[in-house]
Amino acid sequence: MSPELVLQDRPRSATLESGSRKRRRSATPEDYVNVVKTARFASKQIEALDYRYVKILGHGGFGITILYEMTPIEGKRRFVVIKAPLEKEIDAKVKDSVGQERQMLAVRGHTPPHHMPHRCLQRFIELICWVDWQNFEGAKHIIQAHSWPEGLQELINERDGTDAADLGLYIISDYYRRGDLQKAVQKFVDAHETRRKEGREPVGRPLLPNRLLWHMFDCLFKGVVGMAYPPIDRKYYADGARGLIEEYSLLSEPTTNYIHFDLSLDNVLVGDPDQPGEQNPRHPIVPPLVISDFGLSMDINDRIRQDLIRIWNTRMRGKELYYTPEQFTSEWDHVETLPAGLQPAGARIAGNYTWKTNLFQVGMNPPRPLAWALDDEDQQPYIRTYGSWLTRNLRLSLVDDNLRRLVAECMIEDPARRPEVGYIHERIQEALSATDDQEKTGLRRFVDKFYGDPPEPIRAPDLMLRAWLQNRFWADRRRAPEYYLRRAPDAPANEDPREAPRGQGGAQEQGATGQGGAQEQGAADQGSVQS
Repeated sequence: MSPELVLQDRPRSATLESGSRKRRRSATPEDYVNVVKTARFASKQIEALDYRYVKILGHGGFGITILYEMTPIEGKRRFVVIKAPLEKEIDAKVKDSVGQERQMLAVRGHTPPHHMPHRCLQRFIELICWVDWQNFEGAKHIIQAHSWPEGLQELINERDGTDAADLGLYIISDYYRRGDLQKAVQKFVDAHETRRKEGREPVGRPLLPNRLLWHMFDCLFKGVVGMAYPPIDRKYYADGARGLIEEYSLLSEPTTNYIHFDLSLDNVLVGDPDQPGEQNPRHPIVPPLVISDFGLSMDINDRIRQDLIRIWNTRMRGKELYYTPEQFTSEWDHVETLPAGLQPAGARIAGNYTWKTNLFQVGMNPPRPLAWALDDEDQQPYIRTYGSWLTRNLRLSLVDDNLRRLVAECMIEDPARRPEVGYIHERIQEALSATDDQEKTGLRRFVDKFYGDPPEPIRAPDLMLRAWLQNRFWADRRRAPEYYLRRAPDAPANEDPREAPRGQGGAQEQGATGQGGAQEQGAADQGSVQS
């Protein structure tokens, strides 16, 4: 990539210029009833394991995410997230979405989709010992899925008969207590705006430190590389024979062509930094970012490229404001059948999905918090350009010029002209290596304030009073856990309200709101793992 490359404005198509996020309908009491019924059904299916229900994190069109607590033999608590279909009668669309996500996560370790060995501790009644699956090199920035113990499905079928769930439609993953990146950014931007209006925000200070922005971009870039070049030999990478990115930069072509299609801030989770004393720490100060929610991902292979319906349907895959040029380019106006049918050698942009499609969406993410805080309401949204505005916008003058330039290059219209792995890696390393101890100390203080250190989640009561929800539709479910704790201050966090003695009806009734509140608050806790 030449540093003298001239970046020109490329407005989006007329369809996308007027596009906006689709408004979701307001949740009704019946929605909460269905969600909690599904949570109960899912919990019933896995009660043979040492999983304890904590709360509902959120739900979407395809399923529900539930937080469970596991207690290993060593006594260390561990939280995992289980994604389950929202309805008991699963249609083909839901099965297809779950199957795609399982297949995508399985490929991260080149393992069969029904056996994904990663580092989840699991206990299966008294028959299975604890197993600690190694976290593969190269999957640090991709959410890890875990396998059910072998033989569990057969026992559940034998016990529950026709009421048994298909565990193939359940996905287990790690729990990220800091939530998604959008939650962290929005919280900080709101605080910044409050300080600015009160005159307490210093003038001339960037919203986010440049080094933090570089770390964000580095994590997302490595996640994209991990999708394109999944580790082939776990021992080879575990031994640390070669650096992951350096090894990839020597490869001519990616080994897979998985396209995420939904790489937005709310699908990026915030992990935990490395512990002091850990060998070869990769994130000693800044928590890692992990790409999640592969429900819309696809392996764009030759078979799909030759499928007229499927390749055209990819144009509407993902969020409207995150469409890539491969989806909305005007070249589609000249495609009568398949993009590959264009002469002389097929379409240059339309349908030309590669790992650089994911790279384009990565480029749309790091500047987004800056745009939220710095754009005026009457200013045209930055989404109308591909990224050249980053190099000229005076309001971003405090942001590293090299970072703005690199992000703009990642958003070039032609995928073939977007930068390669080695080029991006070199630019990132140059930026991260040019720092001193004082800057690291300031960064550590800022990171502690930006991401915070949230406590472990409190177990929400699993009570569902249908009449209470229907008759109290006005209840503020976001504050429901506060109501419950105030009404029953002596109730332990791990108490199951279903076993509460008579005379605690108030706590039970308030527990219904606690369940609803967990849903809405869960969207902030880990909204990116929603379907």
